[in-house]
Amino acid sequence: MSKSSFLKPMSMSDTRFDVLCDLVQASLPHACICQIDIVENKDVEAAFDARTFEFVGERGDNKLPEIDQAFHGTHVDSAKQIAENGFLHSKNRRALHGHGTYFAQNAAFSFPYMGGTDEDGLSYMFSCDVRLTTEVTKKFYSNHKKEIVYIVPNDVDCIPRYLIQFYKDAK
Repeated sequence: MSKSSFLKPMSMSDTRFDVLCDLVQASLPHACICQIDIVENKDVEAAFDARTFEFVGERGDNKLPEIDQAFHGTHVDSAKQIAENGFLHSKNRRALHGHGTYFAQNAAFSFPYMGGTDEDGLSYMFSCDVRLTTEVTKKFYSNHKKEIVYIVPNDVDCIPRYLIQFYKDAK
């Protein structure tokens, strides 16, 4: 993938690297994390923050909305665009459970939506912040354990934080 100016490599000595690896490997135990990039996009960050204050003003209780971390699997061709523009639900090609961008707490649940690997066999997944507003739908799926998927219809209620590049089935 050609690099974006919005993606900054994270050092493997950064404590966030181990935390993210552990989160991915909890549901994809054979994943080999090759690189994690920090998404640094001031415009997307400003829109996310502005929506937070707008939301607090609408509620009138000065209480910040809950934010959860979740994964979003994506194709290599879309990763750079997401880093540069944030999530644009108008670009989504699937809407099985409603209109919006989909995020899962479980990395393995996001994997089938990545659309394959790049020429080196790498898969791409974002770790994101999802603002849990009344517009965000929370779905539960069961395949022997509870899976939580968020459907986010408002583009500024989700923000990419890290782009994780990995081999899914390394041995």
